[in-house]
Amino acid sequence: MPDRMQYFLSKGGFVRPIVMCGIPRSGTTLVWQILQEVFSDHVIYKTHPGAWEPDDSAVVGTIRSPYDVAASLYRVRLSRGGQDAGNEDDLNTILNRVGMYFNCMEDIRDGHCVIRKYEDFYENNEPIYDAILKMFGIWVAAPERARINDKFSLSANKERASKLANFNEVGDYGIHGDHIGGVVPKSWYRILPDWALVKTAEVCYPIAKRWGYE
Repeated sequence: MPDRMQYFLSKGGFVRPIVMCGIPRSGTTLVWQILQEVFSDHVIYKTHPGAWEPDDSAVVGTIRSPYDVAASLYRVRLSRGGQDAGNEDDLNTILNRVGMYFNCMEDIRDGHCVIRKYEDFYENNEPIYDAILKMFGIWVAAPERARINDKFSLSANKERASKLANFNEVGDYGIHGDHIGGVVPKSWYRILPDWALVKTAEVCYPIAKRWGYE
């Protein structure tokens, strides 16, 4: 048994809890879905930076370009609705949260953590299985990967989301209404209104540079 697997497993039980902790809108739900299938006998805790105090848990983390995170959070805010949804105050709140999430992620990646970029797996789940192998020493065989990928395909998750009114509602397997939008990598400037572009670029540039997105 690989040393890393010994570190996390003991007679069929995990020595350390497994936590899925990622920047919001960075594929956290998909990764959590896959982890929960692979480790079906365990409850995988899903959270975001700032909502969980890092400890000695085994963490699978996800990040995404801060520009696209901001645009996706803005889209979610519009889906949630409410008075003055999408105004300047909303944008400022979103950008402050983006900064907070990435700052908190700094502490998480210093622990027992493997991090994957959304841009690397949003069209191909293989980096997620590679992360499971790297962290736990567990190889997920091709037939099992195919089963999981089919269960949580883009179309399957979109179908789950279509049964819900908006992002305020949560259904099966952690899917919200309007969960999957059109914010593909490097599309942030097409999603945000023109008046929001300069402010978003100013706030997100140093974050992007620090995390290898520039």
